[in-house]
Amino acid sequence: MSRTRRSCRFGVLDVDAAGGDHPPGVIEPALAMQAVACATSDLPADANARRHNTSLKIVLIVGFMEAFEYSNPNPSRPYMSRDRALMELHVEALYTHDPAGDLVTVREQGGGPAPRFLLGRTAVSVLRRFRTDVDEALRRELVAASSDELRLDPSADPAVAAAGELARYAAILAQSAPIRTTEAGPAFSFPAHLRPTAGTSGTVVLVTEANSHLLHPLLSAWVPDVRQSPPLMALVENGRAVAVCASVRITPRAHEAGVDTAAEFRGRGYAPIVVAEWARAVRALGAEPLYSTSWQNAASRAVARKLSLVQFGSDLHIT
Repeated sequence: MSRTRRSCRFGVLDVDAAGGDHPPGVIEPALAMQAVACATSDLPADANARRHNTSLKIVLIVGFMEAFEYSNPNPSRPYMSRDRALMELHVEALYTHDPAGDLVTVREQGGGPAPRFLLGRTAVSVLRRFRTDVDEALRRELVAASSDELRLDPSADPAVAAAGELARYAAILAQSAPIRTTEAGPAFSFPAHLRPTAGTSGTVVLVTEANSHLLHPLLSAWVPDVRQSPPLMALVENGRAVAVCASVRITPRAHEAGVDTAAEFRGRGYAPIVVAEWARAVRALGAEPLYSTSWQNAASRAVARKLSLVQFGSDLHIT
């Protein structure tokens, strides 16, 4: 099997010239030609080699584009990088949009207004969304203020960096209305193969209306989610649920996790167990499981770490 492999500043371009598996795309298509040029820059320059290089470049380009499509969860835009596609699925799951793509409401039962401004960042792209009532002048100012987001210092503490960004954008939005809430944090996808989690004497079950009594007495607040947020998975010990994970935001293509552990059972590693089973259940439905949290939520970030979740980006929201 013929393979071409080159290292350059875009990472490693690894293309299988005979077909087969390709690694997930890691850069936007606009950079693909630069990556191809980098990958072929040290090949021979004689006449025969030039003809070979022309064919090779075609193979590289096709292979590179296939790499974007290979693991892209957004089939409507097949040549978008996986991280960007995941970010779009994430934002789509969090909030409803109008036909123009503006934010409208939180995507949940009786959801309130969406944030006035959302910024999602991956390693190579920035996604901006505005609520329908944000005027054009404020939009232009926010775009200008966030135009350097790809040049953030990677060594900076993300929580500190996010606080600075939130303050900058909040000052702009405060020109038109008081700021109500701000939030920022990482967003994760699940690896193809979830690691086995530590064992427990309990059992993870799918909660339906038929067995929703399991949520009493420790997690009774989740009873409405049996209907609203399926699948709802629960870790059951001694006939009662002690940890749950449910799809608190749902679209046909992606589900966002909501997780909770009864207070007296926290710190025992139950959350990763139930989250992993939830992710498997969501995949069985043909949707992408996603997990996001805030930079201040150390316990939630620990769950992501224990499951080896893959951070595809981060976002911030200002209402």
